[in-house]
Amino acid sequence: MVIASALAAACSEHTVGGAACPILCPEQNVTVLDTVFEAVALDSSVSGFPPFGTEPSLLLATRGDTLDTRAVVRFDSLKAFYTTPAGDSAVEQVDSAYVQLHIDKVHSTYTAPVTIQVFNVDTVEADTSVVAEAQNFTPHRLIGTVTLDTNQILDSIRVPLDTAAVRAAVLDRSRLRLGLRATSAAPVMLQVVSAEGGQGPVLRYFAVPDSAIAPVETQSNVTGLISKIIAPDFRDYLVVIKAPPTPGNPILTVGGVPGRRVYLRFNIPSHIVDSSTVLRAALILTENPNHEIDEEKVLTIYPQLVVAGNDVLDIGRSTLLLAPAGLGFDSVQVTPKDSGEVQIEIVNAVRTWSQTIAKNAQRAIVLRTPDEALLPHRVFFFSSEAPAAVRPRLRVNYSPRAKFGIP
Repeated sequence: MVIASALAAACSEHTVGGAACPILCPEQNVTVLDTVFEAVALDSSVSGFPPFGTEPSLLLATRGDTLDTRAVVRFDSLKAFYTTPAGDSAVEQVDSAYVQLHIDKVHSTYTAPVTIQVFNVDTVEADTSVVAEAQNFTPHRLIGTVTLDTNQILDSIRVPLDTAAVRAAVLDRSRLRLGLRATSAAPVMLQVVSAEGGQGPVLRYFAVPDSAIAPVETQSNVTGLISKIIAPDFRDYLVVIKAPPTPGNPILTVGGVPGRRVYLRFNIPSHIVDSSTVLRAALILTENPNHEIDEEKVLTIYPQLVVAGNDVLDIGRSTLLLAPAGLGFDSVQVTPKDSGEVQIEIVNAVRTWSQTIAKNAQRAIVLRTPDEALLPHRVFFFSSEAPAAVRPRLRVNYSPRAKFGIP
C-alpha cells in the first residue's frame, strides 16, 4: 500500500543505522489494515432543536399544505409611563402603536408580496401552554396587518397594531402576546430575528401627540409563575402548525422544522481502538431520497463528538452534550433528493476514544445542521434497522502498534 510505503520510507530516512535500528525500526514495512464493518450499536433521530425558545430567528413560513410555522412574542408587562423633559408621566392615551421586526434576509425567501399578520394569542391557560396559544390565530383576534412588496421587505419593518388593543393592555396593566404569521400568493419563508438573536421584536406607541416626545418602548418580557431559569426562553418562540411527517425506522433524519439530529453510538473492537494507530475512519451512510420540500437545496451536516459519560442514559440529553462544532471534524454537504453512499470522516473521534481520558465517555457522535429550525429541508439516511446492504458502516484504516523489545 501507498501508506505503508510512505511510512517505511520515513522510518528509513530518519533513523540512524547501527544497533539501535532494530529497536526503533524493527521492520521496513508497516502493516496497514483496511476493514469495513457494522459498528453502530445504537442510532436514533432526536427532535426539538434548537431547544424551545432558543432559536436565533423565528421562521414565519407558509408553503402550501406542507409547512406552516408562526411565532409568539410575549409582552407580559407593558410600560405605563413615558418620559418628558419634566420627568415621567403616567400614560393616559395610546397612539400609533406598532411592533418592529428585524428580518434575517439571508435566510428568508419570497417571490411575491408578503402579508404579515399579528394576532392577540393570549390565553387563560397555564403560562407555558403553547398549544393553547397556537389555537388563537383566529380572525377575531387579528390586531395588526401589513402587506409589503418584495422590495419593501427591509432589514427592519413595522407592523401597525390596533390602538384600542394596545391601549387596553397598557391601561388595564394586562399582558399582550402577539402571534406572528406571514402569508403570500407564493411560498414564503420570513426569518424574524428573536430576542436570543440580539434584535428581538419591540412594541412601541406614542403617549402624547407631541412628536418631540420619544415613543414608549417595551422589549419582550415574561412575568408570572414561570421559573426564572426558563423564563427567557418564553419571550419569543417558534410555533409549528404544520410540517411534513417524520418517518420512523429504518430512517434517520437530519434537519427540518422542528430541527432533528442523529445520534450514533459505536461499538468498535478493542484491537482497533485501543491497540492500533488509526489512520482513517469514515462513517458510511446510505441516503434515502427525500422529495418533500426544497429537495435540490444543499444541506451542510456537521459531525460532533458527544462528551456525555456512560452514566447518561437519556439519548436526548446526550444529544445536547457535545464538543464544539468543527472541532477536529469536517462538514459534508448533501442534497435531499440524492441517493447512495455518503462518507463522513470521524477519525478524530476514534482517536479520542482511545485516550485514557475518554475511558468513561460515550463512544458516540451527533450529526446536525447549523440551520436547525431555520430551513425546512432535511436529509434521510438508513438506520441500523434497515436491510444489511444500506445500514451504517464504519471503514477504518489502522496499523497495529508494534511491540518493541530486545531479542
